[in-house]
Amino acid sequence: MSIAVVIWGQQLTIYYPPLFHLFSLAFFLAFPTVDPYLILKVIVAVLDSLQLFPIYFIVKEVSKSTAGASMAAFIAMVTPSDFNMIAWGGYPNIAGLLLTAVLAYFVIKERAVAVGIVSTILFLTHHLSMLFAIAVLFPYYLIIWWRTRKVPSCLLALVAALGLAFAVFYWQALIPQFELYTTNASQYATFTLSADWPNQFGHFESFSPLLILAAIGIGLWVYKYRLRFAKSDLFLYLWFLWPLLLGYSFLFGIRWDVVRWIYFLQQPACVWCGIAVAQFKGRKYLVVVILLVFVYQWINTINGYYWDISSNVVYTY
Repeated sequence: MSIAVVIWGQQLTIYYPPLFHLFSLAFFLAFPTVDPYLILKVIVAVLDSLQLFPIYFIVKEVSKSTAGASMAAFIAMVTPSDFNMIAWGGYPNIAGLLLTAVLAYFVIKERAVAVGIVSTILFLTHHLSMLFAIAVLFPYYLIIWWRTRKVPSCLLALVAALGLAFAVFYWQALIPQFELYTTNASQYATFTLSADWPNQFGHFESFSPLLILAAIGIGLWVYKYRLRFAKSDLFLYLWFLWPLLLGYSFLFGIRWDVVRWIYFLQQPACVWCGIAVAQFKGRKYLVVVILLVFVYQWINTINGYYWDISSNVVYTY
């Protein structure tokens, strides 16, 4: 689908993948007397909350620790990076984040059919999420192919999903979208200022524990397994590394969509936090300290985003 909008003083045509809008339309038709904006807020709040489940099961699958998986889900709940999306209208992005987490679970489980289905839904829901998924998964599967000398079945499923998405939507939207972002790159960079991105996780002082604990989790895991070649480990490293590098790309003079890439960092960071906690067996006092730190994060998040969540804000460019 496409819409004509006025941004930066010029009329532009923006293309959006159709699935989220068709999904929302079904609710609009089912509840014609309810404010559509309220319906959208409820939908995205539910989709946002559902992210806790794939994050829990990913950590449980990798670490075999219920405590670590529970802590990962709790941290994901108290460090949401996307509350303000509910205010400025990034609804498909939230759906994309949920689908990204579900896709990550099936990638780790190596379920090719599920990877193909979820990838197709993701690609037809949110285009930036599609780019992120491709950036993580294609290098991952190419490395697997190179190491095993076998074509991963999940790679074939991913290619099939990409082909289907292209045939349904991207054949008509890809070039206009590319031209839109490249033509207006300088204006778009001013909208996504690098200095703003730590606030996507609440206040900066409460953002730091998330990355610190995630870094501890990665360090402990590398020390424990000495960088073994495990498919799930490789995927989790790439999943965390890409949004971190893209978010810090402003340090290298690259300012394209800096803030939006940071939205994809929270999920793998929470997963690595859970893996860190899973290594603290017998150290309950550490778990209690971590719990208290992130309760404080929860309070900061609620205070920081209360106005955004409770207000119907219209952002203009």
